[in-house]
Amino acid sequence: MLGIINAIGNSLPPCLVFPRKQFKPHMIFGAPPGTHGFANSSGWITKQLFVECLRHIHRHVRSTPENKVLVILDNRESHISIEAVDYCRDNGIVLLSP
Repeated sequence: MLGIINAIGNSLPPCLVFPRKQFKPHMIFGAPPGTHGFANSSGWITKQLFVECLRHIHRHVRSTPENKVLVILDNRESHISIEAVDYCRDNGIVLLSP
């Protein structure tokens, strides 16, 4: 699960990764409205799925290069890729990985 919560406690619908080969819409039945689901055979997020999660975040917060948002990450390797960095730069998302 990729949970997205801001400093005052508001949250976006989560991104859920299921350990399956294919995602089926019934997998998120009963989840919060707007939940985005993915499937990966390992059940772990990949670099490509993380970019999809960034798109999910952007759709909800509507950041721009002039109106940026900060996304604080853990040090998971799949969170950093050229595609993710380019997407963030183009869409006003600042990534911070301690």
